[in-house]
Amino acid sequence: MLHTSNYIPRAVVSSKYTAGRLFQSVFPTTGTKHVISILYKTTKLQPHFSFFRERRYAGYIRGTRNFQAKSKPSFIRNYCSETHSINPSFQEPYNADKYKKYPYVHLDNNPATKTKYDLDIDGVPPASASKDGYVTASFYAFMPIDSSELENLRMEILGWTEYLEDPALETMDPELLSEYMQNLKETKKVVVSFSKPIKYPQALTGRIYISDSGVNAQVSFMATKFRAVRWLIENNKILSGRIPPFNYGLSHNRAFKKFHVRVRQLVAAGQELNLDTISKQPTYLSPEEWHNELDEKINNKSLSQEDPILIDMRNIYEFEVGKFKSAECPDVDTFREEMDYVREKYKEKKSSEIYMYCTGGIRCTVAGAILKSEGFENIKTLRGGVIAYGRWIKGEQNLQENNNTQQISASTTETEGLNETANSLGNKQLKKESLFIGKNFTFDKRLGEPVTEDIISRCHQCNSPSDTYTNCANKSCNLLFIQCPSCKEKHKGTCGSSHCLTQIEKTEEQLRNERNPSVWDYRIRIRPRIAFDIIKEKEQEENVVKVEH
Repeated sequence: MLHTSNYIPRAVVSSKYTAGRLFQSVFPTTGTKHVISILYKTTKLQPHFSFFRERRYAGYIRGTRNFQAKSKPSFIRNYCSETHSINPSFQEPYNADKYKKYPYVHLDNNPATKTKYDLDIDGVPPASASKDGYVTASFYAFMPIDSSELENLRMEILGWTEYLEDPALETMDPELLSEYMQNLKETKKVVVSFSKPIKYPQALTGRIYISDSGVNAQVSFMATKFRAVRWLIENNKILSGRIPPFNYGLSHNRAFKKFHVRVRQLVAAGQELNLDTISKQPTYLSPEEWHNELDEKINNKSLSQEDPILIDMRNIYEFEVGKFKSAECPDVDTFREEMDYVREKYKEKKSSEIYMYCTGGIRCTVAGAILKSEGFENIKTLRGGVIAYGRWIKGEQNLQENNNTQQISASTTETEGLNETANSLGNKQLKKESLFIGKNFTFDKRLGEPVTEDIISRCHQCNSPSDTYTNCANKSCNLLFIQCPSCKEKHKGTCGSSHCLTQIEKTEEQLRNERNPSVWDYRIRIRPRIAFDIIKEKEQEENVVKVEH
């Protein structure tokens, strides 16, 4: 057996000539399949093996027919999948220190003074939780962007889906990925066409909002291409060195049907957002710091102490299925109204500690900055929002369970008799209790991801315990409401109105020809109980008419 490690220095293995010149100089006469076997078994070459996945690099290997074939040999596919597949049982714990290194707000965005972030800052995606190979993530950053560049930035981001379709990008080694992507961008001409049919499923889906003050994104992408997504970000002159590590979700699948990039305000705060205001940032607490401070103030307070000022900055339908203990949930319809509520209620307490949280953090970054600019002195927010807290608390609980299992196992092995084992069970660490209870609502097809198993909400139709949001199957209604499995079957996935039950029986062509307007306005859509009261009144009127006739 030929040991390649004796012939190939690390510098050569890592260079751009790995594929071509390595084969020509070291293995001029060796059969292709045998060479691949040797390369795969060579420790130094394993991280670079996915380089051979891409057919267009076959030209480097001259005189070898197997690599020039139209289809990749099966042994290449097998070796590549073995070498670079993500361990399905691995889930990277929440790393607070990692996120602290990367700020959300940048007052300067000069390409000449920026430094690209590393391709591995996002960590390994939690592939074990994925149902279809996709992971969900969010990110945001505030930075100055010239208004004249927004449309070009939008078109470039839309083109990312074309690059990510390439199968060779799956968890490729960072060094080879950079070289490969650079070559791909130079050789592949991407033209964004809104008339061209979309290839489903797309490797990248979701929505990204851009404005002259920054970027806000909620996306789903193939878990195996997380480095390629980061590479596209870091090789954009505007976004490079500005987007913090991805805030991975708690549950994963392709949460969006399509990929949208829109030029619009990042957060509807009811006022113009400028970087001077946004730069007055609140105090960011990591999930652990947030938990420890609130746990002390909520669970360990003295009788004379008041509950902390803890404000849920989300919409009414978000906190109905999940919230932090002791949180104040303002009965308002928009983020703008919520800001007015906080200003008015706490105008005499501007020096008090005010804790606030939202889904992923951006709303609290904006709210905290605005309030600080108006004289509020001590605003504290949860870095990464409920999503980050959910990942952290689940990681802590899993760690405790593993430690307890190991303690019981060790005690059972080393001792004889039941008394010692019973004592070990009694000494187990108590499971760390989450301060957030229920589900975290999400603005995508999932409509929520569980943080705890608690169900704090009820079905809007029968009032039985349920926390599953759905949209009425009649698209012109599209009411967002909580529906239990029993009511879903009974009402055929609709809100139960006679109109909607009739509409879902019609064909797509009939519905297109009718062009029905929306049944509900925004306020009623987010307050389904009002809609169900209206539906009930209409049904009663219809019954009265039937009786009279």
